[in-house]
Amino acid sequence: MLVAFLWRGAQRFIDRRFSFNERVTKQAVQSDYEELYTGPEFILQVRFAQFLCTIFVTMTYSSGVPGLYAISFVSLVCTYWIDKLLLLRFYRLTDGYSQHLSSRIVKLAPLAILIHSLFGFMIFSYPYILSSPGISFLGN
Repeated sequence: MLVAFLWRGAQRFIDRRFSFNERVTKQAVQSDYEELYTGPEFILQVRFAQFLCTIFVTMTYSSGVPGLYAISFVSLVCTYWIDKLLLLRFYRLTDGYSQHLSSRIVKLAPLAILIHSLFGFMIFSYPYILSSPGISFLGN
């Protein structure tokens, strides 16, 4: 959506005859003006699904690949700032969000911890995880 934001900004700049004056426009009909200057609706369900996917994949495999913590942190911070920018400058205001979706996400957090514990136990209990085969040319 960041590319769409930049593209829409370029279209608006061209519509204003390459000026920064927001009162200047080439649009003669109100519906054309609204179509150009009103962004799409923010679909919160999709963003929550991406957030949950990142958290659950990180918690599932981070015991075996500890670098996932850093990758996940960077991903979530970038997602936060990009969403903040897009919500303030690109998406239109939507109503109808309630606390039910957010509370459902919070209730799923213990499940991520349980999965992290189970996969961590499975990964660390494998006896040959850090062993390597012997080297045969040393004379043993």
